[in-house]
Amino acid sequence: MSNPASNAVPDEQVEATNQPHAPDSGGDFKNDDSKNAVLADLAKERDKRKALEDRFNKLAAALGVDQKASKDADLSEKVADLTTRLDVSELARRHGITDEDDCAALAAVTDSQARAKLAARLAPQKGAEKGEEPDDATVFPRPKPDASQGSKGAPPKPEPLPGRDRLVAGIEAALGKK
Repeated sequence: MSNPASNAVPDEQVEATNQPHAPDSGGDFKNDDSKNAVLADLAKERDKRKALEDRFNKLAAALGVDQKASKDADLSEKVADLTTRLDVSELARRHGITDEDDCAALAAVTDSQARAKLAARLAPQKGAEKGEEPDDATVFPRPKPDASQGSKGAPPKPEPLPGRDRLVAGIEAALGKK
């Protein structure tokens, strides 16, 4: 919103135009009456503008708003917001974070060191997006299976020739080779 005071004609210029000019000045007005009417309209508008500015300043003072400080505060808030967004974008790019909720969580953290730690924790594991198993170093060690629990597996296979040694010994004894 532009300041109406910056668009107005300065008071010195209006007063300078109120002074009589030489008739041969070659102005844009056809006669002095139309010129005086325009200057009178400008003076009325200037008075209205001053009254509105005074009213606005009284209202701002009543509310405790400092116009200069509020503009500076708005700028500093915008700079802080842009700095935070830049930091979040860099951390997300560096750690491969693409989820918008994760980026919003990063933006909510005010401390930059805590934000960096959170980004490291939110980073996806290597190979997780490809469906690969993560490295053993990134997974807690798995315990050995308990043999007393669950399925025992296939039954043990019998010996290839059951009782073969017994049969061989019996045949040799019958033939008397031993």
